[in-house]
Amino acid sequence: MKRSTKFEKIYRKGQKFSREDNDKKAIELFDQILVKYSTDTNVLYNKGLCLINLEKFNEGLSCFNKILKIDPQAIAVLNRKSEVLFSLGKFNQALTTVEKTLKINSTHFDALRCKINCLEELKRWDDAIIGYEKFLETWRKWYVKRIESKKRQKID
Repeated sequence: MKRSTKFEKIYRKGQKFSREDNDKKAIELFDQILVKYSTDTNVLYNKGLCLINLEKFNEGLSCFNKILKIDPQAIAVLNRKSEVLFSLGKFNQALTTVEKTLKINSTHFDALRCKINCLEELKRWDDAIIGYEKFLETWRKWYVKRIESKKRQKID
């Protein structure tokens, strides 16, 4: 459902407050929108980020879980959820969530990094080494593509 012009203005104002680190005010505005548009995933995501910034981790995770019920493939949400779970010391849950991210995008840098960190915390050393090798190979391929692209731009 598309937000009305009134709520779109409130949303942009909430984003502005969030960028200015006024998360409490941003949440108030996002909550106004969610009264009418309770399944707006952009609003839920931004509210979740603000709650995480305020160290209200369970409330932030609740926003992320609402989004994932609507869109189980929301890669940014899955990735952020795994990072929060990791920060809370819930390494097995974080690993399960990061694996979902990597099923969608096997070369997602942040997810690969989070997976390695989870494996280290779980003392799964061999798996962590394999994960790190995958991360380095992915990064190498990305970087080579980037340099080749710059090289072509100078040639053209």
